[in-house]
Amino acid sequence: MVRFFCYIFIFIVMNRYIEHIIKDLVRDTRIGYYDIDMFKPPYPSPALSPFHLTIRHFPDPPFLDYCRDTYGLTDQEIKYVWERYKDIILDKVSVKISRWRR
Repeated sequence: MVRFFCYIFIFIVMNRYIEHIIKDLVRDTRIGYYDIDMFKPPYPSPALSPFHLTIRHFPDPPFLDYCRDTYGLTDQEIKYVWERYKDIILDKVSVKISRWRR
């Protein structure tokens, strides 16, 4: 029974840690970099457009390296973080573009 609660505790802590990582990545991303729809991710990469995120189903190598080196994530965790990060950034860019066009 104790082992079960330990697993649940570890699961909860890891979920909070991963959500914290996603918030950090989003917070450190500069949206509107060079142009209204460009963004600069916090990992070593040139400025990107939303198109880059829509065609990438798997994280690019700089993102993989950044998450492994900075946060110690596994490949499965990185894939989850990438999907959430991608969705949030696409939403933020589309909101910024819609506000700009008003």
